Amino acid sequence: MLLQPVVIPTDEAPVKKVIKRGEQADLYELPVVRHHAMDPAPYIDMTPVMKDPEGGFYNVAFLRNMVKGPRRLGIHMSPRHNWQIHRKNEEKNRPTPVAIVVSHHPAFYLGALNVSPFGVDDYARIGAIMGEPLKLTASETWGNDFLVPADAEMIIEGHVLPDVKEVEGPFGEFTGYYGPQRLRPVIEVTAITHRRDAIFQHIFTGHRDTWVLGGIPKEGSLFNLIRGVVPTTRAVHFPISGCCRFNCYISIDKKIDGETKQAALAALGGCDFVKHVVVVDADINIYNEEEVMWAVATRVQADQDVDIIKNVKGNTLDPSQTDNIMTAKMIIDATRPVQRPFEARVEVPRTALAKTRIEDFIPRSVADRLPRA
Repeated sequence: MLLQPVVIPTDEAPVKKVIKRGEQADLYELPVVRHHAMDPAPYIDMTPVMKDPEGGFYNVAFLRNMVKGPRRLGIHMSPRHNWQIHRKNEEKNRPTPVAIVVSHHPAFYLGALNVSPFGVDDYARIGAIMGEPLKLTASETWGNDFLVPADAEMIIEGHVLPDVKEVEGPFGEFTGYYGPQRLRPVIEVTAITHRRDAIFQHIFTGHRDTWVLGGIPKEGSLFNLIRGVVPTTRAVHFPISGCCRFNCYISIDKKIDGETKQAALAALGGCDFVKHVVVVDADINIYNEEEVMWAVATRVQADQDVDIIKNVKGNTLDPSQTDNIMTAKMIIDATRPVQRPFEARVEVPRTALAKTRIEDFIPRSVADRLPRA
């Protein structure tokens, strides 16, 4: 679902109350923090926006930006959507316009983390998540040729320079490990605009809160994608144990045996973060990891139900990868077979459950103090 943005005049945009251009724009004036012991500098770990030079659509993504000077940032880009936009410009020796959105509505960031095909306008996707059109306004550097979120707390505008790379990192990443030091592109800052008394938001990477922020929109995006391939799909979950990125649990109401692998392959193709897919029957609660692992323990034979796919594009921040780009992925079919008998799951007779009352065994004064499901 998309909801097209609306454009408002700059004099009505809250983010334009304070405008600093050129040498007045100073990153060192901002309360940027250094979180982890080996981080070499403070980082702005928020959402750079780029515009495709051919299709004209905007892409929004969480990317780390190392403060290298008052108007200079090092930007880490994995080979995903913003990277593709930058490469298009770099091939023609053009700088890539970029606007870093620092602080906005929480739903803005859920929309930014949505898994969308390349070519979908993220401003329209974010509006759909927010439930109202995203308000945009002209940027200071490019005017109406590059629109920025009008209700943001702060916008940092600049250019990603073509064919310029400098040392960036290490950085404490979402994985809980340090992302290694690499040569990465550079942003020259041209302007900073913000509200009066702006809130400077930052994320503390590598911890549970940021994992969940990324997992929720990915679950919704992949559910729609997988259900389009396998209509019996019941739910999709990115558990905390996989940083809400690498492990994916899928529940299906399986009708034929081949549906399991179809669902898993759709998940792997739909999100390059995903490394391990576990598919379970509808009787397993995928939000309870104990149940998922019980299904793996009791319904899986590794030589029949586990598939390893080698030489697949992964994520450059995965510390287990021995190659910078390539990875291996795994599918675990923890469903019961359809075409042959399988042992029945034990259950207490429903008639017995209906007759059982806790008050018959525990005094009401005690029972009233017990937590209820």
